[in-house]
Amino acid sequence: MQKLNALLILSLASFSQILYADNNYIEPMMVTIPAGEFLMGSKESDAEQPIHRVKVGSFKLAKYDVTAKEFMEFIKATDYKPTKACLVIAPKGALQEQPTTWGADNDIGREFNPVTCLTWKDTQAYIAWLSNQTGKHYRLPSEAEWEYAARAGSTTKFHFGDDEKNLCLYGNGYDKPTSEIVGPLFQWSTKGIECYDDELNPSTVGTYLPNKLGLYDMIGNVSQWVADCYHTNYQGAPPAANAWTNANCTLPFSRGGTWSTGA
Repeated sequence: MQKLNALLILSLASFSQILYADNNYIEPMMVTIPAGEFLMGSKESDAEQPIHRVKVGSFKLAKYDVTAKEFMEFIKATDYKPTKACLVIAPKGALQEQPTTWGADNDIGREFNPVTCLTWKDTQAYIAWLSNQTGKHYRLPSEAEWEYAARAGSTTKFHFGDDEKNLCLYGNGYDKPTSEIVGPLFQWSTKGIECYDDELNPSTVGTYLPNKLGLYDMIGNVSQWVADCYHTNYQGAPPAANAWTNANCTLPFSRGGTWSTGA
C-alpha cells in the first residue's frame, strides 16, 4: 500500500540567512508571495462553490515541500514520536488508516522526497521546533493563501493553462504509466492523464517545473496541510485570506493533488 497522507508547506513572516544544525540544512527556502486578490473556487465541483473574491496580504511560502531529511533533523533533535496513524491507499482507491508513521516506508533512504504520513498534530510539533530554532514565526498557510499561491495569478484550470496533457511538466500525478502499472494493483478504474511524468511513486522535491511564482510541486506528488478546518463548500467563507476555523475543528484540511490522483 502506498502512503497518501498530507505534508506541511510553511509560510513565514520574516526571512534572513539560512540556518544549519550540525552542518545539516533546517531552514526552508522561502518565496515572497505578493499581496493581491483572486477568485477562489471552481465550477468543477459543488465543494468548490460558491466562487468568491478573496483579498490576500503578502506572505512567504516554502519553495519546496518539507523533505524527509528536514523532518529527520527535528526527530534527531527532539526525539519526537510521530503519531502512529497514516492514510494509505487500499484496493479500489479507498483510503484506510494504518498504525504506522512517517519513517515506515520510503522516507528513509529517499531523504529528498517530501515527508509523508504526518498528522496535522505532527506538523504543529515540527513548526514549533523550527520556529524556536530560527527565532522566526512559521505556520501553515490558510487554504486561501495556498490556492492564491498555487494559481500564481492565473485564471485558467491549471496555473499553466487548460491543457491537462502539460501536467506532467509541472508535477507528479496519475499519468498514463502509473494508471497502467500501479492502477491494476489497487483495482483503480480512474483513467490516467495522457502524459508521462517518469514516476510511479512520490518523487524528489523540485523535480518538475515551478509555477510563475517559483513554487514547486503545487500540483501532484503529495497533498499539503493547510491551517483551515474542513468545510463541505465555500458558503460563508471569509473574504480575507485568514484560516477558516471553528471551535470544534476535529477535521483539518489539505490541498493539492498527489502522485495517484488525476487531472
